[in-house]
Amino acid sequence: MTLDILILCLWNLSIAFSSKDILCIEFGNYRDTESLLRGKVFQSDRLCFVRSLDISFCPKLKRLSWEGFWDHCTALETLCLMNNHELELEDDEEEEEENNNNNRHGDEEEIRKEVTPWRFLSHPLRNLELDDLPKLKKLPNGMRHLTSLQSLEIRDCKNLKSMSEVMRHLTSLQQLSLISNSAELNARCKEPSGADWPNIQHIELISLQF
Repeated sequence: MTLDILILCLWNLSIAFSSKDILCIEFGNYRDTESLLRGKVFQSDRLCFVRSLDISFCPKLKRLSWEGFWDHCTALETLCLMNNHELELEDDEEEEEENNNNNRHGDEEEIRKEVTPWRFLSHPLRNLELDDLPKLKKLPNGMRHLTSLQSLEIRDCKNLKSMSEVMRHLTSLQQLSLISNSAELNARCKEPSGADWPNIQHIELISLQF
């Protein structure tokens, strides 16, 4: 374990190791997560060993579009986003396309800055948990890339009002848990008459809890 990892442990991070290197990173109450993620430790080949990532209780975290981070997470199987009250799961694929057009002759690194995590996680990610994200109002279109996702839990996201057609692209999804969300969301997901039922009816196990 190198010195820079030891320093990160002192910054309220929990990092679990195995003989193969990093297995799990939990950010906990680290208040300046975005600055941390711009550090060299998280822009290196170490990230290719991370299997579980928990980003929780980060009051200043607003975006997940981090340069040089998600493209290294090639083994990430579980992602938990919990109690990040300023976090917006930005639906910026149109913004990304516009950036690419505007910067077609520009620096490739500048273009990459606006890329969201979803397309990078299309192969490895199996489990996604979204918990207490007040600014989550709709599922980002980029989630359609998560074709290997098997379990999705959405808990206490009161402003999420529907399961959009993005869900139809999650063809490997076996379990959907909706817990303590809005009454409107639960009503839209009820079988067989809910407005969003056609978007989720392919999922084997669906749990709705008020």
